[in-house]
Amino acid sequence: MFVTEAPERVKKIEAAYKIADGNELSQHAHYLRSACLALGAGQLAQTCHDLEHLDPQMLTPANTELNLGPLHARLREAMIALLELAEAN
Repeated sequence: MFVTEAPERVKKIEAAYKIADGNELSQHAHYLRSACLALGAGQLAQTCHDLEHLDPQMLTPANTELNLGPLHARLREAMIALLELAEAN
């Protein structure tokens, strides 16, 4: 379930970021953070927490990589870990 829902949630975070909607971004980041905590994906959960509490003034195109780059990297790491875990079982 996480494998399909997490990328969709990230798309919603990206869309909210693009239009500088801090409330929407916070809501989607919070939802994803909760899912990460349930799975034990601590680094991704922390990244989501950081986005959830991001200063709205930081929602600029110039800061996109700074703010969303870690989200993409941590999501990729979590997905790889889940796939490796599934293969091991």
